[in-house]
Amino acid sequence: ISTDQLYDGPETWKTETQPLTPPNHYGETKMRAEEVVTEVCPGTLVVRTNFFGWGTSLRTSFSDWIIGALREQQTLTMFTDVFFTPILINDLTDVLDSLIETGASGVFHVAGADRLSKHDFALRLAEVFGFPADSIRPISVEEFNFAAARPKEMSLSSHKSEQWLQSEMPGVISGLTRLRD
Repeated sequence: ISTDQLYDGPETWKTETQPLTPPNHYGETKMRAEEVVTEVCPGTLVVRTNFFGWGTSLRTSFSDWIIGALREQQTLTMFTDVFFTPILINDLTDVLDSLIETGASGVFHVAGADRLSKHDFALRLAEVFGFPADSIRPISVEEFNFAAARPKEMSLSSHKSEQWLQSEMPGVISGLTRLRD
């Protein structure tokens, strides 16, 4: 399992064949891991993704953090200029099972059907879970001083996976509804 943080550029819907240009150490380590794994195990399956879902007692997830803040009626500042294609972890595992069962190998992007900002994701989560969205404030990532560079455009094209499996990836509302239920 790899990441969507392998590209540093404004292009949307990144494909498996685009050159990797990780903007930070995390992305570099994932890129190196992909290289080592595919060299050592040529028939391996590498999946690039960005998933959401319930976290664990050891680590909360991005969606846990948003839900917790909304429950506590805390103000959330969410980026309007950082884009991704999130997929529910349950949907990701379903797709992974199908890729494995059909003998897929190589690099595949498995991501949600919707490209949206972190801000839009939080708004949709609030809607599906029935929380008021007035505490979700828009902000630019440019206003934060992160220690490491962060990509602004992380949307992944799942076209290769969809073609391989002959099915479409689920959208964010479907995933959030499944998460809620």
